[in-house]
Amino acid sequence: MISISKSLREGSILIKPDFFTSEQFLELKNRVENEYVYKPTFQPAILPSNIKRLSEEEIDSFKERYRFQAYACWETLPLKDSDPEFYKIIVDKHQEHLSDIQFHSLHCFIRKALTEEVKKSYLNKEYNQPHTDKGDYASVVYFEDQGFNNGLALFGKGENKIPDIKIGSQANRLLLYDANRMHSACSDFMFDVRYVLATFISVPPKRGARYIYTRRT
Repeated sequence: MISISKSLREGSILIKPDFFTSEQFLELKNRVENEYVYKPTFQPAILPSNIKRLSEEEIDSFKERYRFQAYACWETLPLKDSDPEFYKIIVDKHQEHLSDIQFHSLHCFIRKALTEEVKKSYLNKEYNQPHTDKGDYASVVYFEDQGFNNGLALFGKGENKIPDIKIGSQANRLLLYDANRMHSACSDFMFDVRYVLATFISVPPKRGARYIYTRRT
């Protein structure tokens, strides 16, 4: 039988309802809506080439100035740093579904999009800018049932402007896919706010690498 990781690399997508237990999901949803701190940013996150020489304050200022020229949104700090308790749960739950590989790194955070801001953004279309992610695998988990037109769009090869697959947002449902596959958020602007748990996974770069959970570089 083909492994899940190999199936994902060949273009499949893993859909897992009830990703967290009910208790875990309700607790995380409460933290997402009432406790976490968000910073303004944008997607796709294309940052200056000299970013390594910029201070954290300068990076935040850049994101604030240019966010409406892309897809304006808000993000938490990496959960590894801001909420280690839930970070471990997220790592373990992902490892359950990619049990044939070991993770070199897993980076995750919560992204918040306010519809009124998205409408003012340059990328205020049904599908924002199709893009790929860093790493080997990526996933999203939604916090509300917001319908077929408010979820994830995955594109085929080439310059396709219409997605091959579109999957709506359903609360506590995992969508796991190859990070190198073109994709974008999709929206019909019918909801005031949208929260997403975004996760990016890298596998060891070479045989014998240490299997550790570290932030992406």
